[in-house]
Amino acid sequence: MKWIIRVGCFLLATGGAAQAKQPLQVDNGGSYEVTVSDHEPTRLVVQGDRIIRIFSTNGALEQLADKDSGEVYITPVAPVHDTEIYVKSQDSGTFTLHLHMDNRPGDTLQLIPLQPGILKPKVAETGRSLQVAGHVQRIKELIKRMLLEQDPAGSLKRADYARRWKEAQLKPLQWYQQETLRGEVYLLSNTSNATLNIQEAEFEQLQPRIAAVALEAHELAPQQSTRLFLVREEAP
Repeated sequence: MKWIIRVGCFLLATGGAAQAKQPLQVDNGGSYEVTVSDHEPTRLVVQGDRIIRIFSTNGALEQLADKDSGEVYITPVAPVHDTEIYVKSQDSGTFTLHLHMDNRPGDTLQLIPLQPGILKPKVAETGRSLQVAGHVQRIKELIKRMLLEQDPAGSLKRADYARRWKEAQLKPLQWYQQETLRGEVYLLSNTSNATLNIQEAEFEQLQPRIAAVALEAHELAPQQSTRLFLVREEAP
């Protein structure tokens, strides 16, 4: 049986937006302009998800993470006016925020993923629901390990798959092991002069016995790269 991650977009209802002063619809790999307080903390939340890491320019921001809720509070360090941060969530991807500082009160910036749970494998209901649920959970755990680069088993030493695409290059990076599942991470680069739109389904046949596929970004500008995650079932 094969589990392939499918990503579907949906239009956001406006009902939950009132809970935050700055609701912002975001997509995995997207880049957004926002204005925040230049002297008070701004609360960052990802709707239906958890923030696991924020990357920022060294010394530009003070960060205070609430591990229980998955929220992060950021405060600019004077005299910073503008800066860029990368917000990595547990299941919905990574978002780039260009922060513009202004003399205003601190508030909440609520990031609302257009593709919620992008890194969660989705499977059809079957009669073996408990067995399937356990297998999917193991797949999710392995994808999370690969995303966070936790305990790789080694470097991939496989042939370059660039010959499969004229407009892209695929470079093997690392592999991971979890019970009978093997995770593989590749760097996918757009080598063309045009924007490249990609979907997980394009990689279902890249390796035998693929159980799940995930991409950090689905749109690549020329010369831009993203990570591709494959989970394979090893033959008994």
